[in-house]
Amino acid sequence: ALRPDAQELFYTAVIPGGNNPSYLWYLPIGERGMPGQLREGYSPQWRPDGRQLLYVNGDKEKNQAKIWVVNPDGANPTQVSVGNGEFNDIDPHWSPNGRKIIFSSNRGTINGKKNYDIWIMDADGGNLTQLTTNGSCDDKPVFAPDGKTVFFRSNRGLVWDIWVMQLNENK
Repeated sequence: ALRPDAQELFYTAVIPGGNNPSYLWYLPIGERGMPGQLREGYSPQWRPDGRQLLYVNGDKEKNQAKIWVVNPDGANPTQVSVGNGEFNDIDPHWSPNGRKIIFSSNRGTINGKKNYDIWIMDADGGNLTQLTTNGSCDDKPVFAPDGKTVFFRSNRGLVWDIWVMQLNENK
C-alpha cells in the first residue's frame, strides 16, 4: 500500500525460517533508505487522508483475525472489529471518505455453516452490518471512488467472478 503522500511503501512480509507471523514493513520511496518493520500484521491499507493504516492481525492458532488501525509511526494500535468467537475479519478497505470500512468475515453462518460474506462498519467499529448473505464465499471487497458502489469476489454458481452492489445510504 503506497502512503497517500507517496513517501513510503507499506507491505507484508514473513521473516524466513520457522513459523513466524506476518509483519508490516515500510520502505522509503525516492531515497536509499532501509526497510523498517512497523508491527505484526498483514493487508495494510491507508486511510485516504493518510492519518491511519488499516491492517489485519490476530491469533492464528485460535482462528481469530481481526481488523486494526494504527498511526503512521506504529503508535496507538486499536482493534476496530470486535466480537468473540472463532471467526476471521479480513480484506479490509477504507471508503473513499475514510468514514467506513468494508471487509470480509466468516462470523455469520448459513444453515449452521460458516462462510465469508461482505460486512461494513464505521471507521471506529460501530454500526456493524452484514451486506451479503450467501452460501458461497464473498471476499476481497473494494469501494468504487463514488463510495456507494462495492465490488467483491464471489464463487456463486461454483465459478469465481467479480460482483457489484450499490449501498443504500439510508440503511
